[in-house]
Amino acid sequence: MEKINCIICGNNKTVPFIKLHDRLSQNQETFQLVKCECGFVFFSERPDSGEISAYYQYSEYDPHTSGTNNSRDKIYQLVQRFTMQWKYHKITSFYKVGKLLDIGGGQGEFAAYMASRGWDVVCQDRLTDKLNMNTFQDIKSVVDLTEIEDEGCFDVITLWHSLEHIHDISKLYFHIIEFHDLNLVKDCV
Repeated sequence: MEKINCIICGNNKTVPFIKLHDRLSQNQETFQLVKCECGFVFFSERPDSGEISAYYQYSEYDPHTSGTNNSRDKIYQLVQRFTMQWKYHKITSFYKVGKLLDIGGGQGEFAAYMASRGWDVVCQDRLTDKLNMNTFQDIKSVVDLTEIEDEGCFDVITLWHSLEHIHDISKLYFHIIEFHDLNLVKDCV
């Protein structure tokens, strides 16, 4: 486990916010959310980058349940379809169509949804190989962001339910901004 400062302000002045039980943990593990004085709520002690993948291996993890027929999973799939439509409408209020990078895209359901509506999509997830990501036509999937260097500019970058899982937010931010070519950034803006 690693203790981190607030990714918004860099501060370590926090107060306990809520303690949560990991419903998928085999060992009844709990995690403490804290609230920074800037207002941001986060896990102050979280699995480090070497430990985190173990939390996504569990077969009952919601994104792994597509295709099952029990009531809980059907409700999850219904909510997932609704949220994909909501996200699509939110994005298309700014860009009708374009190029999208979905960071932490899991098995690629949202990426596939956007591609089916004419978007050029790259789906990134560190655990892509381990999760046996579904293969969708017209979507490039990458494990590491360094694999997207030749992809050019993106109109939209999404991190649905992913920001809180990123261990080096500064590295992610600078990699996205720089794309290893400052002229490319100027062309993208």
